[in-house]
Amino acid sequence: MTISDLPVRHLDSSATQFEQFADAIMHHPLEVTVTIFDNLYKFCCENKYSNLPEPFNLKKEPSEGYKFIREFGPKANNRNQFMEWTDKQINTRGGKIEAWSEGKVKEALHNHMRGKLNAKTIEHWPFTLKSFTPWFLDNVLSKMLLSLRQHAITWIGRTRTGKSLGSKTVLFTQSKYEIDLADSTDLVPSILTAKHVDFFKAEPLTRFKPGVFDDGMLQRMDASFLKAYSSAHFEQGAGRHACNNPYDRSVDKEAFANMNTTKCRHISHEDFIKLITPSFSAVDEAEDLDAILARTHFIVLSDSGV
Repeated sequence: MTISDLPVRHLDSSATQFEQFADAIMHHPLEVTVTIFDNLYKFCCENKYSNLPEPFNLKKEPSEGYKFIREFGPKANNRNQFMEWTDKQINTRGGKIEAWSEGKVKEALHNHMRGKLNAKTIEHWPFTLKSFTPWFLDNVLSKMLLSLRQHAITWIGRTRTGKSLGSKTVLFTQSKYEIDLADSTDLVPSILTAKHVDFFKAEPLTRFKPGVFDDGMLQRMDASFLKAYSSAHFEQGAGRHACNNPYDRSVDKEAFANMNTTKCRHISHEDFIKLITPSFSAVDEAEDLDAILARTHFIVLSDSGV
């Protein structure tokens, strides 16, 4: 498009014609340097519009209003707080959301409130795979990493032993890997966590944003739920973890005593099923439990070991 093509309303669009609209600012002094256009391109790609030279730079960041709503908006609406707060803020001269439409502000407030009722998003996590004890990473997790797209991981065992921490660390690693593999620069590593599977319906798990069913009373969930959650019920390749506490301590003690006697660090399949059964007490049929076992890895943190 050239300046002679204006006004653009007279142009006929076609599949082979690319049209771009821009404001024309006439007679504005501009110091043209060797790097000015390189910087313009760089700042636009990085969304750093406030760093652009005059007159291209923004006078106000477009996300300021949403940030203001998120940080200072009412957290409940039981006494018409959304309506009253919105009416005040959009009519406050010089305010962050002055002259915004009432519907837009109230929708943002409702979205934030719904977000608290559904699965929680975590975008910041300080741990990585290097945070694990080396023997656990080498002897346990490394055996599972290659099949995390096909299998879930279920963490069972003692409280305060790091089940949730370990689960979220692996999921964050998986999220980062998938984002980098797809070269999705618009995404950041993040995960979902919830205590009930219905919370995942508002935002289903994906390869880029996996999730953990954390301390959600796994023992009360029936076989249909467990098979669906641990299989490809969600997007193919989406990471799914579950964390739960109950396990059979008597089986753990007996198996550990047998290991000390035989000097063989091994537990039979039959005893392992008995060990984890308290976390699957709502699963009545052995075939259903076998189907669950085929869909997930298990990490059991007991009094005697891992």
